[in-house]
Amino acid sequence: MLTGKRILRSDLHDFGIMDAYIGKVIEDAPCGHSCHSQIIRYAEKVDAKLRAGRGLYLYGGSNKGKSLLANLVAQSALAQGHSALVISLSFLSAVRFGGGFEGGKDAADRFFKRSFMEFLQADFLIIDDLCDALMEERANYYLKATFHDTVKYRASCKKPLIVTTRMGLSDTAPCIEGLFGASVADTLRTKCQQVFVG
Repeated sequence: MLTGKRILRSDLHDFGIMDAYIGKVIEDAPCGHSCHSQIIRYAEKVDAKLRAGRGLYLYGGSNKGKSLLANLVAQSALAQGHSALVISLSFLSAVRFGGGFEGGKDAADRFFKRSFMEFLQADFLIIDDLCDALMEERANYYLKATFHDTVKYRASCKKPLIVTTRMGLSDTAPCIEGLFGASVADTLRTKCQQVFVG
């Protein structure tokens, strides 16, 4: 955790934070000092970031610590009295279609609607592995619509969005514009501080 009070492990699970990231410190991320210092500065100023609606766009190669850093920011926001939620769009897509979901498609639909409202309303929303979920041809309509609506709604409410992905915005912007229109790409560009994690 970066800053703030300690939170129980069971409570962290409720916010989507996995065991692998609980109890970790920023030095556990294999990226360099420059990246660490940018994340620390962001986490220490979550109040100001929330007021400004400023998020993070963490990008870099595999196993560099993007998910760890995003989860540490979420834990820091929670410890400072804010709400935060970590989600995987791939998981939500699977849930939407009831694939292996206990209770079948009806239960999956209820879960999806509740989850969608929760991650629209959370002070800080972390979307982990954005490109893996959206940039593949198999990404379904619900996944794309969920991402589009989330970005637009959160921008209109000035709520920060934190994204982890393998590619920088200059690489993903054409694809995002093609899928969602220029306004979504512009929102990510203007509302998220890009941090290279490498």
